[in-house]
Amino acid sequence: MKRMMLVWVMILCLMPLGGWAERTAPTQPPTPPPEMPASTPRSIGLDEGSSAHYDFPTAVDGYVFVSFAGETEILNDYTDADSLMLLVVCRYFEEVYPGCTLEQLKDFAVLSPDYGWSANRRFYERAGNGKEYRFFAMSFKHPYVYGVSFDVLLSMGYQCAFFTEQDPYMADRLEQYQRAPIRCEDAVDLAWKEFASQQAAAGYPPMNEETRPDYLINVSFLVSYNEETTCWTVDFYERQAPYNDEKSEGSIVFEAEFDAFTGELLYSQVFHNTQHGELQRMVDQRIQTR
Repeated sequence: MKRMMLVWVMILCLMPLGGWAERTAPTQPPTPPPEMPASTPRSIGLDEGSSAHYDFPTAVDGYVFVSFAGETEILNDYTDADSLMLLVVCRYFEEVYPGCTLEQLKDFAVLSPDYGWSANRRFYERAGNGKEYRFFAMSFKHPYVYGVSFDVLLSMGYQCAFFTEQDPYMADRLEQYQRAPIRCEDAVDLAWKEFASQQAAAGYPPMNEETRPDYLINVSFLVSYNEETTCWTVDFYERQAPYNDEKSEGSIVFEAEFDAFTGELLYSQVFHNTQHGELQRMVDQRIQTR
């Protein structure tokens, strides 16, 4: 009997802590995140001692300073501030953000000029010298990869620019986005099928192509290093009015996550009541009881 107990103890010691079932590795765990670099201001094309010629600090925490004075390939080709900004971004993108490529830059969206004010405000707060500067500004954001964006502040007179410092995970996120076999349109198709299935299971009328315009869609490519997942998140929003693209937390009707390398459903939820629907119900009730 003692010998049998000893055998069982040895077996238990060899078992994984997770229990009897064999553990399964994540379908496609993200590569380990890169080392978090120390946040030290960098500069490109700045000669020693020439920073004194500028009416603003060139070493600002969180920014990379770029001087393009004398760059004839830039200065000879621009027609206005917009074209100069785009020429500067194309010329220095790979140098400012090591590991990123111009081919990846083609995917970025250029945000509204309204963001220029907030970009200048952030620079003013980081500079910390009490002066406000009015640089020409643009913001660039990847339309799908979560957390990948950058701002550029441009001075035409001083022929220089500030790029916001690279997110340490930016190059890795973009590389995984390019490698993932499940693309944006695949994730959306998977989401439609799952949404339709859950709607049918709940007793709602079947969905078809005609009902799809009733919804707005938001898609994000998410790399979670803590949870070791790389996935697409898809949100469907109720369209609150024709020809209107307003999205709000209260108008979400469906959300799902799919593994970006296998297409496996990781999570989904349907929300049958929206704030807009509740508003319509209350208005109708109020009209009937007046």
